[in-house]
Amino acid sequence: MLTLKKIDTDSEFHKLADNWNNLLQRSRARSPFLTWEWMFNWRKLCKNDNELFILCIRDEADKTVGIIPLIMRGERKFGLNFRNIEFMGSDESLPDYLDFIIDRSVEDDVIGLITDYCIEQKDTWDVIKLSGIKEDAVCFKFYDFLSNKGYKTYRKLDGICPYIKLPETWKDYLNTLSKKSRFNVRKKKRVLDTHYKNSFSIIDNEDHLEEVMDQLSELHRKRMTMKGIKNSYSSSDTFWKFQKKIAAEFFRKGWLLLGILQISGKLAACQYAFKFWDKVFHYQTGFDPAYEKYSVGLISVGHMIEASINSGCEEYDFLRGEEDYKLHWAKSNKELFSAYISNNNAKGRIFLRQHITLQWIKQKIKTFGKR
Repeated sequence: MLTLKKIDTDSEFHKLADNWNNLLQRSRARSPFLTWEWMFNWRKLCKNDNELFILCIRDEADKTVGIIPLIMRGERKFGLNFRNIEFMGSDESLPDYLDFIIDRSVEDDVIGLITDYCIEQKDTWDVIKLSGIKEDAVCFKFYDFLSNKGYKTYRKLDGICPYIKLPETWKDYLNTLSKKSRFNVRKKKRVLDTHYKNSFSIIDNEDHLEEVMDQLSELHRKRMTMKGIKNSYSSSDTFWKFQKKIAAEFFRKGWLLLGILQISGKLAACQYAFKFWDKVFHYQTGFDPAYEKYSVGLISVGHMIEASINSGCEEYDFLRGEEDYKLHWAKSNKELFSAYISNNNAKGRIFLRQHITLQWIKQKIKTFGKR
């Protein structure tokens, strides 16, 4: 028989560390953004204005078979105050592939249990918002269960994640690109080699990690300034304090892939990614605007893909976004969705109705702007 316990204190959350990552290995939700390290540090460093709503499910042998990483957060919208249940870590940093962490062997049983629990707790919430999820995410079972019990639901496409299924060699990968793309990649590298002495490497010494992360944050801020983007969350001190902590912890776990392109001993471009199981998740990039005309960003991404192939990885995922540099390298993509479940109360119905209307208006404006 399965039992459910709500974890609502940081001390209890901290004690879940070992069970959390062990369960992640037995689940279908293998994302670096679902690790205990990512979630706990997000809670500690980024967002404390919420209530923990982690649901921990154990079997009759007291083995953890489900962890549902949620928070309860207040939101002011449409002139009303709403009580929302959301994924932990879902904020301006836009983590992708969030999901429920459930042992594959008991998915339906766990989903049934947490569905019943949320119905029993219906007086405590208005809307359940699940973001950054794939179409085959386990949490869509929960979405369907509540829909079948009469709860109003809505889902929308949030964007795509371009990705590459990596072949055995860099040469094999280049052959998947168009003739023009192959020519451009080789030409840009030759031009850089002609003008500057340069080298690419993967950080393998923790002593250099903090310095490189500081340089990456500065390069990223310069890139945002070039785009005319001011005061973005990804340029904030809070965001980079969090990322430096994650980089250090992931490095010790063997999950960090941090590549640097140096020109005459100076950092010209940096690629910040996570190597998780047999996949690489490309999270952040930065380059020195002084070398923009030499395409140092593009060249360093190519080196990252080659390094990933050489390390035996099977997939290189650029995560959310349709930036040109991602579409240059990747020809396949995964779709990401947000799912909304309204409670059967006035506030829940108002939120969902107004939200759907707002999305419809935005889509109409977007369509009209393309004409």
